[in-house]
Amino acid sequence: MKTQKGALEILNVVLLTGLMLGVVTAVFIWGEPLIRKNEGVSVLHNSEIFISDLAGGIKNLVNHPGRMTVDVPPSPSPQIKTLMMFDAASKRLLLEVSGTSGTIYSPGGFILLGRNACTADEGISNQDEPQTLCARSEKVGENYITTYSLKFIQLNTEGVQSYRIDLTGNSNTVGEGHVIILENKGTKTELIDGKEVLKTKISVEMR
Repeated sequence: MKTQKGALEILNVVLLTGLMLGVVTAVFIWGEPLIRKNEGVSVLHNSEIFISDLAGGIKNLVNHPGRMTVDVPPSPSPQIKTLMMFDAASKRLLLEVSGTSGTIYSPGGFILLGRNACTADEGISNQDEPQTLCARSEKVGENYITTYSLKFIQLNTEGVQSYRIDLTGNSNTVGEGHVIILENKGTKTELIDGKEVLKTKISVEMR
């Protein structure tokens, strides 16, 4: 009887171990992709909030001249990387998030996040926003790269004067641990195509 009881106990241990191993394997196979997907969704939501807040900070800097320092969003995991870029030619700030297993945006071209069209370069004062804010997701291999774009446009009035936030500086790309330094360099009027354009220059420096 003791021998049979001992054998049953051993068999129970083996079965329980096998069951636990099966559960752990199932969690690893099905749980890890779900965790990565949820992580990607959270990162993209936070990135959209970041770029929107950055636009608000720059507009506030126009109305309240001074200097503002912003931390580049951290890379949340070894798989997901964040980079901040300034393109001097297009006067555009870009936030790139790469390595997410999914995306919350339809892959393809830029998707509007604000009121202005992504291709807009001019708008109407007191009617349109002074910026275009857009996002684009592209699939690369098994993962996605999502790029957020922030650009300021010229706002025209019924008169001859127009207004524009003018981002200036050298093109640069930085990652986690770096900062973006934004400073109001003053406002001056330029004559462009017969219009007086009141430009507020905001310098962009990445360190």
